[in-house]
Amino acid sequence: MSVSFLQSDAYQRSLDVALKTLLWFFLILGVIVTLFPFLWSALLSTHDRSTMFSSQLTLYFSDQLFNNYERLLAIMPFWTAMFNSFKVAALGTLVSLLFCSMCGYALAVYRFRGRNLVFLVMVSSMMIPPF
Repeated sequence: MSVSFLQSDAYQRSLDVALKTLLWFFLILGVIVTLFPFLWSALLSTHDRSTMFSSQLTLYFSDQLFNNYERLLAIMPFWTAMFNSFKVAALGTLVSLLFCSMCGYALAVYRFRGRNLVFLVMVSSMMIPPF
């Protein structure tokens, strides 16, 4: 290969197309890997218990959906659990919004010693999961 070919526009375009194709491949693969558990659980919610725990792979919807959800609502207080989850999520969001807004305002407006350290601690603490 000559140096002129490596620096040509056609080579750069083909390299860009190859890199973009590779990027899109991994992005689509990531979407499939991320969505598969949700789709699988939705598919299995339409089957009865014996089909769910069998060793055969079933990729079709069954007619047991309403029976399964009826049994779910009879066994556990599903809507109470959903409401409790909503309350916890809303309260956590509001408290986080309150304190992060106050801290963000103080870091943006006021100049004080240790400001960068407070910012570093704040950003670092957001990287740690709360539970």
